[in-house]
Amino acid sequence: MNISVSKYPQTDFSDHASAQSQAIQWTVDMKQQDQEWYTDERTFRHCSLVTLFLSTSDGYGKQKTPWRNHDGWMEENRNECEWYGIECDDNGFIVRLMLSDNNTKGQLPLELSLISRKLVRMDLSHNHLVGALPQEIGTLSLLQHLDLSNNDLTGSIPSSFGDATHLVSINLSNNDLNSVIPNAI
Repeated sequence: MNISVSKYPQTDFSDHASAQSQAIQWTVDMKQQDQEWYTDERTFRHCSLVTLFLSTSDGYGKQKTPWRNHDGWMEENRNECEWYGIECDDNGFIVRLMLSDNNTKGQLPLELSLISRKLVRMDLSHNHLVGALPQEIGTLSLLQHLDLSNNDLTGSIPSSFGDATHLVSINLSNNDLNSVIPNAI
C-alpha cells in the first residue's frame, strides 16, 4: 500500500518512533487486513486521527495511560465515527472533533488538518496541549467553531487561520499566546 507523503511535507518518516511513522504503520497494517473498507480518504482520516492520538497521549497499550476516554481509538476495523469524541454526518464524514477535558497532552500534529475536509467544530479545550498552533488548521475551510482554550499553547496565532472563511467563533483564552488575533480572521 502506498501513502502519499506529500500530504506530510514537514514530517521526517525516518524516525520510526515518531507518532506519524507509527500511525502510518498502524494504518497500513489495518488496510492490509481489510482493503475494501479502507478507501484512500478513510486511510488518510485514520492515519491523521491515530497521529493525533499518539502525539497527545502517553502511549498506547495496557501499561500506558492515554486519554481519559479513548473508547474506539485504535481498535481494529472500527469505524472512526464510533470513536469517542468524533461525530460524523450521514455520509460518514467527520464534522466534529470534541475532546475537551480529556487529558490530551503534547503538541498538536500538523496532520490535524487532514482529519476531514468537512470538519465544522473542533474542541480540544481544557487539556494539556503545548507548543505552537499548527498553521494547517487554516486549511479546514468549513471550520466554524474552534476551541483550544485552557491549554499551554505558545507562540502566535497563525494568519492562515483567516483562510478558514466559515470560522464564526474561536476561543484561545488561557494559553500563553503572545499575539493578537490577526486581521485576516
